[in-house]
Amino acid sequence: MNNTGQIVKAKGSVPYAQIPNELLRNNKLSMKAKGLMSFLLSLPENWVLYKTQLSDHFSDGYDGIHTAWTELENAGYIVSIRMIDHEGKLRGWNHVVYYSPVKIEEI
Repeated sequence: MNNTGQIVKAKGSVPYAQIPNELLRNNKLSMKAKGLMSFLLSLPENWVLYKTQLSDHFSDGYDGIHTAWTELENAGYIVSIRMIDHEGKLRGWNHVVYYSPVKIEEI
């Protein structure tokens, strides 16, 4: 099954994007990852977006978006959670976007 799960923001929403300075000043993240994260943080709290739809919002192809996504996951800004049904089969993914990086142990 492909990585098409819905994306959920972990905290509240405002009518404008609040981008944490910590993210913007993180010299370990590429400009592409910061741009993707800025876009994700600009979405309303109840917005449902599928990872496969990200290419509809950017001129970058799948590979560029995937690279930025992986960077954000590795940095702890995005946590991907497998959705398993009652039979133990993978039914998709939920991706949680955090304003500050988290460690799996903190969730």
